[in-house]
Amino acid sequence: MRKIFAIGDIQGCSLELDQLICRLPKNSRIVCLGDLVNRGPDSLGPQTH
Repeated sequence: MRKIFAIGDIQGCSLELDQLICRLPKNSRIVCLGDLVNRGPDSLGPQTH
């Protein structure tokens, strides 16, 4: 049976999100809730110039 995990207010913290996802069981379903961008240190992701 697949487990469902809800993650709220990521706020651009992609490093922390990656660390969290690595700790979840392989067949997990992830539901993102709340704000995905706008406050964290990596809100817009990698920037190329």
